[in-house]
Amino acid sequence: MVWLLACVAGVGASGCASDSNVFSDESSVQAGAASPFAPKEMRIYPLTHAERVSAEKSADGVRSRIVCHLEFVDRWFDTCKAIGRVELEIYRPGGGLNPGVDVRAGRWEIDLTNLEQNAEWFDPVTRTYRLQLDVPVEIEQANGVSVRLRAVFTPLTGAAGGGVLQDEFVLRG
Repeated sequence: MVWLLACVAGVGASGCASDSNVFSDESSVQAGAASPFAPKEMRIYPLTHAERVSAEKSADGVRSRIVCHLEFVDRWFDTCKAIGRVELEIYRPGGGLNPGVDVRAGRWEIDLTNLEQNAEWFDPVTRTYRLQLDVPVEIEQANGVSVRLRAVFTPLTGAAGGGVLQDEFVLRG
């Protein structure tokens, strides 16, 4: 019995005395990008919607925002987190000389490489990233117009690995 306690104490002490930190911020970010659990698909989740913002919350006069939910899944179709950069664009229907050709009305860049921000944006209930985007003025003024939201995710490893993911979603006006 004494020998067993000495072995357990020795193993515990040797595990705690290790100088190498396997889970440092750098290694976890790099390991996450090369993980078999890295995202293989992304979609703009159907919970995405536009909502009104009360006047006291909006200092710059923006009255609406888009709450965009992004879902990432790995190769086994399990929901996962992502490390990389997301570019979101919003398009409105074109008019004038180019009817039917959508015009980009806004663009946002989301940095998911910052692990603290990444954790803040991830909603554990819906298992999606919940991103709040201020609606551009020209979209705000065009009441009742359907707009197209486009998301492009570039993983930390870059586009060289072919891991760029894209999706589009139409918000009905």
